[in-house]
Amino acid sequence: GKRRNPLLDMYRNWAVHYDQDAREAEAAAEKYNAMTQALASRSPAGAASVGVRQEMSRLDAKDLANKVWDFEAKLRDPRPGNAARAAAEAEKPYKDEWNEYVGARNSYVAAAAQHALRVKANTELIQQLRAYAEQNRAEGDGFKADQYTAQADSLMKQVSSEESLAKHYEAMAARITKVLPSLWDMGYTAASFAAYKENPGGNLPSSQLMPYTVAPPPMDLVMKAYAAQAAEAAKAAMAAPR
Repeated sequence: GKRRNPLLDMYRNWAVHYDQDAREAEAAAEKYNAMTQALASRSPAGAASVGVRQEMSRLDAKDLANKVWDFEAKLRDPRPGNAARAAAEAEKPYKDEWNEYVGARNSYVAAAAQHALRVKANTELIQQLRAYAEQNRAEGDGFKADQYTAQADSLMKQVSSEESLAKHYEAMAARITKVLPSLWDMGYTAASFAAYKENPGGNLPSSQLMPYTVAPPPMDLVMKAYAAQAAEAAKAAMAAPR
């Protein structure tokens, strides 16, 4: 079956009970006024009824039901939901591309960091190889010294290549980073335009309507006001000359 909105049901029940209580109070006041007229010919005609109507007007009782139904219409308004879906659909290709660019940038950053670590480790190894070469040459073993020197020279070429790759990857990551804000802005613009087409008035979704809920005046205060009006009418009737 159709799902009901508990919040909406609560406000509808409040409005119905409030209107029913107001009608009953007004009927009781009119009945009391008729009884006081029988006691005193000069009693203020309809004083209690007039007072009740004035109090109802002051409390905006007649407008409450309209406000509740207006709030219900906002809760059921499909335009905010349609706008959100349209915005998400329009933004999706840009968001997917943005995620792809971010993934590529992160890969370049990781590769640059990896090559930088290799450069550091190989540089330390080159220093050790050259130290071994010098030591063997000092000990008269020129053959081993030349081997260590050749290894150090070969490793130096590898370090130079890795340094170039690390700088290249860092530059690519920087270029992608500069593109990301404009790509994000394009997605935001597409989403905003799609949302405006579905909801040009900018109506709020139901999740943001709580600050604008309609609540009737507390019933105990309303009944006290009715009682005060009836007491004033009774006092006036009793004080009238017979």
